[in-house]
Amino acid sequence: SLGGQAGSAYGVPDMNTLEGGSGGGGGNADEDLDMGGGGGGGAGGGAISIHAAGEVVIAGRISSQGGSGGISNRGGTGGAGSGGAIVIRSLSRIAIPGELSAAGGDGGPDGGHGGHGRIRLEDLSGSFAVGQVTPTLLTDHFATSVGASTWIPVVDASGQPIMDPVFVGLGLAAQLPAGTNMVVELDGAEADPQDPTRPDPASSVGFTDDPIQLDGKEFIRFRVSFRADPDTGAQPSVDAIAVLAR
Repeated sequence: SLGGQAGSAYGVPDMNTLEGGSGGGGGNADEDLDMGGGGGGGAGGGAISIHAAGEVVIAGRISSQGGSGGISNRGGTGGAGSGGAIVIRSLSRIAIPGELSAAGGDGGPDGGHGGHGRIRLEDLSGSFAVGQVTPTLLTDHFATSVGASTWIPVVDASGQPIMDPVFVGLGLAAQLPAGTNMVVELDGAEADPQDPTRPDPASSVGFTDDPIQLDGKEFIRFRVSFRADPDTGAQPSVDAIAVLAR
């Protein structure tokens, strides 16, 4: 065959390291040696990452498809590029009435077709309203998952609100088998001036691993990122989280 080799698919399912697709190989020149050059290889798909605190709705189309192999009148068709990567993570919900594609490119009549790329979706519900997604989504055990709490008022031992609290540390009771890890981050907000029983989201400091950044905030929330061992299946777990304030 005169066709070029397709771009291969690669990467790991948790997609903590984002990788685009690989380009396809060029088509061979005409075997009859009459100066007919082969078609160029298709480009690999790009890498796209979206991280959002709120709901994510994909009503249009996001594509990181591999490029098609170039056509040659006399030589072989170029190999197609492999699909890239699309990662969407939301601390609320993901809905996809539109389309996501990380499909491999078309190798034409004699070039290799590009391998599909990877798509990863993470939200707090785990049940996605899905339109057209290529390659097809699989629901299984993933290496990385994220959970977040609602807003929690900062209170003393008697349950009374602590005004202008000073945060002094973070306590964590967790199980971390070999090969696993977890990261705890905190966010803080002041009380709403119109309703002190509720937080004012506009005053949020954003998630941080430094409790001191929460000083003066009457409401807190936490986010925990769990990383399992994809080889052994071992998973971390958290029994309790304590944020110490005075």
